[in-house]
Amino acid sequence: MDNQSGSAQCICLHDKVVSRKRPLLTGRVGPGVLLVDAHIYVVGGLTSLSEVDNGQEQPTPERSCERFDIRTNTWEHIAEQSEGGAKSCPSLVAVQAKKWLY
Repeated sequence: MDNQSGSAQCICLHDKVVSRKRPLLTGRVGPGVLLVDAHIYVVGGLTSLSEVDNGQEQPTPERSCERFDIRTNTWEHIAEQSEGGAKSCPSLVAVQAKKWLY
C-alpha cells in the first residue's frame, strides 16, 4: 500500500503494468484471499499490535471479511467471523460459486 496516496498498487502479471486500486477497508497481513468471477474476497489475517499482560506486543486477529469488485474498484464489508473463528491465513474454497471459510 502506498501510504502517501491512500491507494494500493496492483501489478498485472501478464503485461507487468502497475495500476492504483483502492486499499482494503481494514489493513491487514496474512489474510485468506480468494478470486471468484469479478470479486476478490479477503478474510481474517492480523492487524495492529496490541500489548498483552507480560508487556510483549502481539498482533491482533482481524475478524472482518471484505469483498472487492474488480469492475468498480470498490470494497465492501460483507461479514464478521465469530470470536473463535478469527485467525491468520484462513483457507477459502469456492466450488460452483459457493464460498466456504476454514
